[in-house]
Amino acid sequence: MLGRLSDARSTPEWCSTIATSFEKQKTCSPACQGIAYTRRTVIPELKTCGVCERELPVAEFPIRPNGFPASPCNECKRVLNRVSYRRNGHKRGGSPPSRDPMKRHARALFQSAVRHGKIARQPCEVCGGKAEGHHEDYGKPFDVRWLCRVHHGMAHWKPVSTPILERAKLEIASAIRGNK
Repeated sequence: MLGRLSDARSTPEWCSTIATSFEKQKTCSPACQGIAYTRRTVIPELKTCGVCERELPVAEFPIRPNGFPASPCNECKRVLNRVSYRRNGHKRGGSPPSRDPMKRHARALFQSAVRHGKIARQPCEVCGGKAEGHHEDYGKPFDVRWLCRVHHGMAHWKPVSTPILERAKLEIASAIRGNK
């Protein structure tokens, strides 16, 4: 083995010798340091899937950018992607596109007008916070109410009438009448 660092820079075999020996962890460059790390870390031949819990060869797992296999196997990853796509209606982020063409058209016109400065953003009509546009009528794409995310959700909320809810309303009403 060579003893001086200057000799090491000229001899690539020196780095591989040091990288495989565990008593010395010296390397001659950052590139060789990466090689030494991957040589020190032994990737097992079998890996357990984090989803189906089967023990499979490492070749059955997608490889991450750092060189190590991911947790779900290829088959489970395909199934997870398919379920996510069906649940969300899209591949990544955001909300699924609306199926109503009139709604899509109104939103596109409105977003374009805001982006080009034809419509100025306003604060929330209720609380004065950061707002988004709420269409009462999609036939009028530029006629919007400016509501924050919370109040926008409340504007869309429609109570569902159920027997339990109706019974609770009657009990509350009778209690109020009884107290008067």
